[in-house]
Amino acid sequence: MMLCSWHEGAAVFFLLAVFLWPLLLAWCFSRRSGFSLVQVLVLFPAMVFAYCLWRARRRNVSHRPIEGGGIIVCNHRSSIDPFFIQVAIDRPVYWMIAREYCERPLLSLLLKPVPIIPAGRKGVDSAAIRQAIEKAQQGFLVGIFPEGRINTTTEFMLSVRPGAMMIALKAGVPIIPFFLEGSPFRESTLSPFMMTADVRMEIGESYDPAQILEEAGECDSREQLSILVLDAVRRIARLGGAEGFVPQLAGRKWLDEG
Repeated sequence: MMLCSWHEGAAVFFLLAVFLWPLLLAWCFSRRSGFSLVQVLVLFPAMVFAYCLWRARRRNVSHRPIEGGGIIVCNHRSSIDPFFIQVAIDRPVYWMIAREYCERPLLSLLLKPVPIIPAGRKGVDSAAIRQAIEKAQQGFLVGIFPEGRINTTTEFMLSVRPGAMMIALKAGVPIIPFFLEGSPFRESTLSPFMMTADVRMEIGESYDPAQILEEAGECDSREQLSILVLDAVRRIARLGGAEGFVPQLAGRKWLDEG
């Protein structure tokens, strides 16, 4: 009877350890990072998907850690592109996401623990822009896809809008170019979870957009933003080995382009 009780106690202790050990690891990670415990519990499965199912590989790991606020700009090939950028950077990233995605029942549930900034894609969403500026000024990273939609064409990138540059200038923070290759996508937002992939991640050096404007000389604010966003896309192209790519600015009907 005593032996049986000892075995039962050992089994209970083992099961508790199995369940509590991941929670302890998550708690320790959240203590030394800017993530909350709930965000860490979401991040761990994302890392499993990114590194196991989609075989993500990060390049340029010798870059010094990204400190303080900043605006991450990246090409956009899949609904799960934020997964790869987030697991490559050991800090929370606030994502500017189209408001219609946040209003879908299943997606809104999945996005609840994720730091996001819902934004309207038609016209200028002043509230979302102000929130992004505030987060960057507070020392957070803000992730933005200048294309504003998923690129399913054979072009390196679709035409881009300069909103990310305005946020970086007003917040007084650097821009961090990021390139993704091989992100899985097949029309549906959830399709990547049923696909394998071989994803390459390239992190560029951060830079001060104000220095680019000093070199450009005097010009009005609209032209300044155009210069900056086209320069940022060329930096993304260099990371992807597309040196000769010529970026284009989006027109008024940019959602229908490409």
